[in-house]
Order: sequence, then C-alpha cells, then structure tokens
Amino acid sequence: MKSAKHRIFHHLFNFAKGAVIGATMSVPGISGGTMAILLRIYDELVSAVGSFFKNARQNFLFLFTIALGGLLGVWLLSRPLLSLLDLYPQPMTYFFLGVVAGSIPMLMKKARVTRIKSPVILFPLIGAAITVGLYFVPTGLINLSVSGWQAYLLLGAVGFFTAASFVLPGISFTYVLLVLGLYETCMQAIHDFNWNILLPMGIGLVLGTIVIAKLLETCMTKHPQGTYLIITGFVVSSIIMQLFDRNVGWPQGGMIPICVMTFLLGALFVLAISRDYKRKR
Repeated sequence: MKSAKHRIFHHLFNFAKGAVIGATMSVPGISGGTMAILLRIYDELVSAVGSFFKNARQNFLFLFTIALGGLLGVWLLSRPLLSLLDLYPQPMTYFFLGVVAGSIPMLMKKARVTRIKSPVILFPLIGAAITVGLYFVPTGLINLSVSGWQAYLLLGAVGFFTAASFVLPGISFTYVLLVLGLYETCMQAIHDFNWNILLPMGIGLVLGTIVIAKLLETCMTKHPQGTYLIITGFVVSSIIMQLFDRNVGWPQGGMIPICVMTFLLGALFVLAISRDYKRKR
C-alpha cells in the first residue's frame, strides 16, 4: 500500500505533467500526445480513457489531475512560451523540434524493433502520409455562419474531430484549429468564457477522445508494434513538415549554429531524462 504522502506527491507530479502538456499544446507543431509520451504517461492516459469503467475511481482521479494541470498550464504557462516564440522564433522552434525528436528512441523501443523488416518501413510511412496529408488540407474549412442547433451540432462535430490531436502524437491541436479556421474563434471563446462555443465543442471533444482512445488502446493491445510504428511516423513527419513550414523554415547565416545548438539541447535534454528514468526503474 502506498503511503498518503507518496500518493499526494504522485498526484502533484501528475498535475505538473498536465501543466506542461497544456502549456506546450499552444505551441504550433507540438502535440499533447507527443508531450505525454515524453512525460511517460501516454499509455496510462490512453488506458484510463479507453477502459475508464474498469477502475472508474482511480481513472477519474488520474484524468482529473492531468486535466486540472492542463488548464493551469494553458492559462499560466502558454503565454510566456508564446512570448519566447515571438522573441526568438527559430531558436525556440528548433528547441521544441529537438524535444520531439528526442522521443523517437522511446517509440522505437516500445515498438520492439529488433531488425529491419517490411512493416518497420511500411507502418511509419502510413503515419507520415496521414500527417503530411493534413498539412495539405486548405485552411478555413468550417463556416460558423449558421445559428441555433445547427451551429451546436457543427461545433460538436469539430470537437469530435479535434480530439484526434489530443490523442494522437504528432498531430498539433493548434494546427487542426487553424485548418478548420477556428483558431482565433476558440482562443477568444476561452478568453471570454463563451459557453455557447466551449460547451458543444467540449462535449464533442470528450466523446471523440473516448472513441479514439478506445480504438487506440485496442490497437496497442493487439498490434503494439504496428501501432507504435505508425505513431513514430506521425512524430517524424511532423518534425519534417515544420522544417518546410514558411513560418519556421531553414535557418540562414548566423542563425544556423544557434538553431542547431537549440535543437541538440532539446533532444539531449529528453534523452538525458530518459536515461535517468531507466536508472531509477
């Protein structure tokens, strides 16, 4: 049995992880799923949502703690992060790309790749194709000119679709909102506590998260290698697509060594944490 002190510390630690996930989700190109992998709670999150009623009390407490931390992260930490991105756009972006790149060895270990076979090449390509396809979708797809129950249904459907960016690593929540043409609308709704927008989107988001997490949990149980290899494709392709994004791009001149350094710092930071975690295990 865990002591009360140990349980409190465990919940506080999960709360802090939720805050980090919430803060970084506002960074373009960084997905909450990727950060959950880096913080080693991704599998637990998917299981808690997908099999919620197997241990409802424990799963609720875990998810509530993460969600509460996430909300705090959005409100308190996302603004300083976005300010740093405005001041030092390329160095900070390359740091986060390095952080994401540092998660790839973890995913390959979870996929238990021991030798190169056709699935090791095919499944990441499938994941990459999905991510790359998203970047070619024209922005501004959703038109909120409708009103009444039609608007609520549309917002619920948007929430359901957007849930994929919560569950699947490598798919950015902010980019999905940009594609749908709802980024500014959602940010303003959060700022103004506009429940006419937040409530239907939130309901759709919860339902979508449950459905996708359940499917993902089944895939992880029955086809772990293929699932993690597809997720690896999501993550790798998201890094590559960021490099070709006109708002990021390749560094020029004196920015080259700085961006290389920040990229390596991000990757080495994650790899160092990973090694430290293994030693503690």
